[in-house]
Amino acid sequence: MVEDFGRHVRALRTRHALSLRGLADLAHITPGYLSKIENGRLPSVDMARTLDIALGANGSLLAVLTVGQLPRPAQLPLAMSGFVGREPEIRDLTAALERPTDSRVPLIIAVDGPPGAGKTTLALHFAHKAIPRFPDGQL
Repeated sequence: MVEDFGRHVRALRTRHALSLRGLADLAHITPGYLSKIENGRLPSVDMARTLDIALGANGSLLAVLTVGQLPRPAQLPLAMSGFVGREPEIRDLTAALERPTDSRVPLIIAVDGPPGAGKTTLALHFAHKAIPRFPDGQL
């Protein structure tokens, strides 16, 4: 988020024992504008790069700015409104998500069955129920 960028700038400035004016002089901007950035104003990429260099942040400020601006994918097709039944399958899918996993290995759940059994409908219904578990986006 943009607020994170300002907090990072302030933390790095403090760590380097720089006053607001001192960093503003290094970045060739006014102290007032730097104060606005530290308090949540979105800087340009060029300004973020200038501050990153002035603070010796090795690209971390640019990363904070960029991550805060990335769109979150929300590409699930609509689910059927009349979904009924399949409670055991929903419980199994929910249990699979709640199981502790190695964070380095992605969790993959496969739904198998004959043609026309409702695999896609089940998967979409469950995917929509699971949206809160995936705040970074859904594909």
